[in-house]
Amino acid sequence: MKKNTQEAAGEASSVDNIQDSTEYQKIIAPITFQYTQDNDKEGNVYLVNEDTGKRILVDDGLYLYTDDLMDDEDLCRFISKTTHKIGFINTQGTIVIQPKYIKADKMQEGYAVVSENDNNDFFYINDDGEKLNNDTFEEAYNFVNGLARVKYHDNDWAIIRHAQVIVDNCDYINEFDPVEDNLITGVKNGVPVIMKLNLDNYEIEDIKSLDNYSEISKPLYSCFAIVKSKDGYGVLDLTSSEEVIASVWKSIDYEIIDDATWVGSHMRFICLADDGQYSVLEHQF
Repeated sequence: MKKNTQEAAGEASSVDNIQDSTEYQKIIAPITFQYTQDNDKEGNVYLVNEDTGKRILVDDGLYLYTDDLMDDEDLCRFISKTTHKIGFINTQGTIVIQPKYIKADKMQEGYAVVSENDNNDFFYINDDGEKLNNDTFEEAYNFVNGLARVKYHDNDWAIIRHAQVIVDNCDYINEFDPVEDNLITGVKNGVPVIMKLNLDNYEIEDIKSLDNYSEISKPLYSCFAIVKSKDGYGVLDLTSSEEVIASVWKSIDYEIIDDATWVGSHMRFICLADDGQYSVLEHQF
């Protein structure tokens, strides 16, 4: 990754004006526009396309979440000045989903997490305002490549692929990135686990229990996780499931040593012992 970045930077430096480069015209130029909100003295709210200067009056608009908009197909959350709740408009300023939600996340991959009450009854709606299913959750997160982690009201965690549950009955599931990572960490039946995700069909093809530990962090740089045993914290190589820093430390911090072709593969760990003394340890994954 680092090598490729350096090569790309070298190629770009040969162009006098980066905006004249072929790469810029193909990738950057088409998505440089952005939307902002404007208000007049009467309190009317306008959606402004900064690229064209076009101002569109948003009926019933009190506030617009203009950062939601990256292209003309996106929906934008807005707060209604009538109900003071959240709905969704399109880039023409038209209300697509009526403002009836107390909480609502950004629409992502065609779905948004919303709630109509203060009881943490979260559910998913699509870009037509239709419910994904009848399930409600205490916690729910946006879909990434069709996958999301959720917490049910009975405290069980699960990973769902839209309406399909692909793993459930977990005590906790850490954040994960199904775009690049095929490993997910969490706790199941009181024991930390590493779940292997098949990125072709998005099925969990293996779950490995780590009986010697009580805690595990999310995957870090697709390489390792911080784990905790009865003796302290350590570092686990996620690929081999081998302990590369002994789990005997009171705390562990880490930083990248930027000298490898794979960013994050060479790490420096700052380890604090029970006696207050630090040790600095390096490892190449």
